[in-house]
Amino acid sequence: MRTTFSLLLALALSSCSRETPTPNVLIVVLDTFRADRWGKAANGHDLTPFLGDLTRRGVFFENAYSTSSWTSPSVASLFSSRHPSQHRVSSFDSKLRSEEHTLAEAFRNQGYETAGFTANFRLSAQLGFAQGFDHWRAYMGDLQNGKRDPKYHGEDLTRQAAQWLAERSPEDSSKPTLLYVHYLDPHNPYGLTLPSVDPSMTESLAIANRALTELRFSDLSDDQVRTLEESYDLEIAYLDEQLRALFSELETAGFLENCVVVVTSDHGEEFREHNWMLHGATLFHSAIKIPLLFLAPDCPSGRVQENVSMIDIAPTLLELAGIPPAHQFQGRSLASKIDPSRESRVSTPLPNTNHVIAELASEGRMTEHSEAVIWGNLKLVQKPSGKTVLFDIKNDPQERSSLKFEDYPEAMDMLRHLESFLAKTSSGEGEKSDAPLDPETLENLRALGYPAASE
Repeated sequence: MRTTFSLLLALALSSCSRETPTPNVLIVVLDTFRADRWGKAANGHDLTPFLGDLTRRGVFFENAYSTSSWTSPSVASLFSSRHPSQHRVSSFDSKLRSEEHTLAEAFRNQGYETAGFTANFRLSAQLGFAQGFDHWRAYMGDLQNGKRDPKYHGEDLTRQAAQWLAERSPEDSSKPTLLYVHYLDPHNPYGLTLPSVDPSMTESLAIANRALTELRFSDLSDDQVRTLEESYDLEIAYLDEQLRALFSELETAGFLENCVVVVTSDHGEEFREHNWMLHGATLFHSAIKIPLLFLAPDCPSGRVQENVSMIDIAPTLLELAGIPPAHQFQGRSLASKIDPSRESRVSTPLPNTNHVIAELASEGRMTEHSEAVIWGNLKLVQKPSGKTVLFDIKNDPQERSSLKFEDYPEAMDMLRHLESFLAKTSSGEGEKSDAPLDPETLENLRALGYPAASE
């Protein structure tokens, strides 16, 4: 019996340099998926067996980072290959400006049909995220009729994407296709509708989720935090099952026979490792380190240790699909890491390929804009007050102890690198664009625990 992704596995056994027809492209984003949950075992069970199977067939980047710690600026960076201070998406009503050249536009200009399905309703056409997509749907949870469920679940999203593929016209089906699928399941509230949750825990879990969503973090006991984290893990396991279903549907449709695939996350999640819960308020690793997996026809599997950024995804996909680079993109192509036999034809290297920059890009009452630069094994975080902290992320991955700045000569180079970046991005990028929040959107934002919706 043919198993999911067997076709790609067979192709991987042949020469990686062989010319192939124009590939389909699949982008899967797992909202709020911490990097340390990829391949994690909990209670004696592997949370992500399907993702583990994919990893053995592709190239996994061990040290990948988002450009921010919440969805809107992160996905804007994924689409534009630019940092938040460049694309200016920094609040809930920020709109991705039409002047930005997006990944979907680059593919559509080369004859691709482009479609996107997202369970995160903030990625709406109204806010510019549909730019370049022929078909775009952003789904919202059900807060009506007493359901009070703010999330659109994975099985429904998978069904929508599969149905769209099945119903395409013969003319559209003959085109190469860029398909974007963005799941929301690991986002809070956790576990309220999962059948795997112990019924005896339903009431206590609802109480803990309510305190979490209302940002009453100090009201949460240690046991409640553990319960929330265990429920988050159940959401991860559920999502893994939905991904297996998605890939099975795509394989049956023939979409994966010649396909470049990337699976990643927009940001992580915090469980009081640093006295904070949720995401969008800090730049700790738990919030910005993300999984990143590429699969490409005829290319071998492997793991890469180099620091890479979310802005590197778009140029990589273009090169793997044989499409000329978009000159506005700031990221660099990682195609040579995925396919060592090719010469990097469209790569645009940064000053140092092991440097990664992240920005908080938040304008809420509980946060302030700050920046971080990751340079090799060191991480420097600077806040507007001028306070700077330094961590050794290799020997202290939990970022428990800050280092003495004067003990690390390279820290000054990191600071200069960050200041140079900020000086370049603070001028000539134009004004941010906004779209007003309607009452239904505000209600859904509050249901997902976003403080900006309460201001």
